[in-house]
Amino acid sequence: MWSETFDRAADSYDDRPLRFFDLGAEALVRAAELRPGQRVLDVATGTGKVAALVATVVGRSGSVAAIDGSAEMLAHARANLSETGVGLARMDAGRLAIRDRSLDASTCGFGIAFFRPPVAAMREMARVLVPGGRVALSTPAQGAFQPQLDVLFDVLEGAGRPRPEAGRAVSDLDRPEGVDRLLARAGFIDRRILCVEISYHLDPPDGFWAVIRGTAWRSLLRGLAPETVVSIRREMLDRLSARGLSTLSVPTIVATASTPASTADRLRSFRDAMMRPAIAGLAREPGP
Repeated sequence: MWSETFDRAADSYDDRPLRFFDLGAEALVRAAELRPGQRVLDVATGTGKVAALVATVVGRSGSVAAIDGSAEMLAHARANLSETGVGLARMDAGRLAIRDRSLDASTCGFGIAFFRPPVAAMREMARVLVPGGRVALSTPAQGAFQPQLDVLFDVLEGAGRPRPEAGRAVSDLDRPEGVDRLLARAGFIDRRILCVEISYHLDPPDGFWAVIRGTAWRSLLRGLAPETVVSIRREMLDRLSARGLSTLSVPTIVATASTPASTADRLRSFRDAMMRPAIAGLAREPGP
């Protein structure tokens, strides 16, 4: 289902109202602390925003591979990354066709909520990393895209669509403790969780409609008649304008962690997973 949704969203993914993807990519790569010469896999690359930044860090002595399940996203990524040397492939994040312990790091920007199940994808990322390899991921936190999303939900409800449950794609992955728990279950240690504030003025005035069209939220419109979609767009934008809601807020969780590098680390990883640990490190970083 998600690959089809993102196929349809690909043409809007790089539009200016969706620049939280760019700002989130910058925060993610900054937190990853990559080095020149490293071999890196970018999972759920979309149009290649994270992969492009990773390539500038690891340089010509390193290598970057980027994967996605959407053919249309990869087509855009191929155009965006044509001069970067990044390799691209269509691949299921839960079944990576990559050798064990062959990479130094893995990144995933705004993707984990769409993996089914997410722990399988995280375990695959752990499998392909060398001992002590690093993973860095980001995902929207609670409150992201609000209050605009509530306005959309109200309009959809008025059109006879059931109200989405809190706007969450997967259980608790919009909370730091949920992301930490996922990483622990996948066997990662030395976990660090940051909460990054991302917000900006939406322009043009219909910018939030572009956000809907360019993200997984467009799935809420699936199956509606074209005239109904036009009506929903008009009513949503009228309500947003009346309330002066022109600033988009996308608080973002950015997490980093390592694979065990020794027997002692592996024992610690097992103990962490069994004990459902508390957050290893929680900090708040100002937005870009």
